[in-house]
Amino acid sequence: MGFNPGHAGAIYGLYTSLVYLAATPGGWLADRYLGLRLAILIGAVVIAAGHFVMLLPGLAAFYIGMALIIAGTGFLKPTVSSMVGLFYGQHESARRDAGYSIFYMGINLGALLAPLICGFLGQAVGWHVGFGAAGVGMVLGIGQYLLGWKRLGAVPAAVHPTAAPPRTPGKTGGQGWRRGLVLLVIVALLQALGVIDLLSVEWLARGVMWLILLAAVVFFVNVFTSPNFSAAEKRRVGSLAFFFAFSGIFWAGSEQAGSSLNIFAERRVDLTILGVAVPASMLQSTLPLFLLALAPLFTSLWPALARAGREPSTPVKFAIGLICMGLSFAVLVPATRLAAGGTLVSPAFLLAAYFLSAVGELCLSPVGLSTFSAVAPKHIVGQAMGVWFLSMALGNLTAGRILGLAGQVSAPAFALGMALVVLVGGALALLLRKPIQRLMQAQE
Repeated sequence: MGFNPGHAGAIYGLYTSLVYLAATPGGWLADRYLGLRLAILIGAVVIAAGHFVMLLPGLAAFYIGMALIIAGTGFLKPTVSSMVGLFYGQHESARRDAGYSIFYMGINLGALLAPLICGFLGQAVGWHVGFGAAGVGMVLGIGQYLLGWKRLGAVPAAVHPTAAPPRTPGKTGGQGWRRGLVLLVIVALLQALGVIDLLSVEWLARGVMWLILLAAVVFFVNVFTSPNFSAAEKRRVGSLAFFFAFSGIFWAGSEQAGSSLNIFAERRVDLTILGVAVPASMLQSTLPLFLLALAPLFTSLWPALARAGREPSTPVKFAIGLICMGLSFAVLVPATRLAAGGTLVSPAFLLAAYFLSAVGELCLSPVGLSTFSAVAPKHIVGQAMGVWFLSMALGNLTAGRILGLAGQVSAPAFALGMALVVLVGGALALLLRKPIQRLMQAQE
């Protein structure tokens, strides 16, 4: 489309972050009104519709399709993740972690096939055909979900009575609408006065970043100040604030795969393999391939370590994930130095980086899903999962914005800087592991 890296990175970051940001209102609606089963079905249908809209030509259809996908994912992501956690008891952390690893295999099977099928169709036939192919995949997923509906015995079809606490006397839903209207008026005035610019993608990216941070702060402050939560529940929720920060750092590094590292592969990597030119987009399948290959190992690893009494604590698992992610950028430092001299580098550098990234992701992502579903009070588990996805939204948006910054420094300095930032995050997780663990295990 002829965008400069900063503009393209802002669009990329906004889209991928809003997909996760929508999980907060989606989780809230599922908790209070829809129930997990129905919210998942609605989300899947809207996502499929978004992909089919993107079959149409024109930028308008492109953006409308993305908006539908964002909205649908807001319903589906937190609810389907919460559903997995409901199949396990409160004290089955090792089995729950293993269950989420299996769940993660399903996610990454799609991530493996998408660049191969949709990427190929996009480049060989047309981008809109590639987008539409994703809609076909979503329809197949909806069919399987409906066929397996009766097997979801542990998941209530309707909202649980405790999910929607009674309204406080004197408060009505009209107050929320009035506050929303006032907010819209304020935003319109600020736009008219030139204080904000909602038509600028770069400005929107900055604004959404502050919105993500504000939403996370509001969630934690509401829990800490609410009389509806016990002191132990508040301490356990407090532990989630640390995991929120660590997760944001991790995903800011991980999502470079689809932005700066993908551009590096296109421009600086020798993509001729056995005499065949491989499109750069296909390298995006290597990370999920590693995740699929390693997931069975991690599925059995945590229960085996638990039986031996040597299972790492959740903060240590997060620390390992961050350290592996930091090392994946350290591997790229010599590659970027070679490329700076005009040499097309071997794809082995990127493969090594993606392997380390996959190890880190398996230590952090399924464990994070499991932790948020287990630690959060049951009547706000959907909202808590939304906060987990908020951390991913923050990381995704940061990754997109970093794409604009990447062009302002040398590639070796960029890789080294990313490595240091993520490694520092891993070191902090190790240093704070004991106090975080005490918060997680707070009892009445």
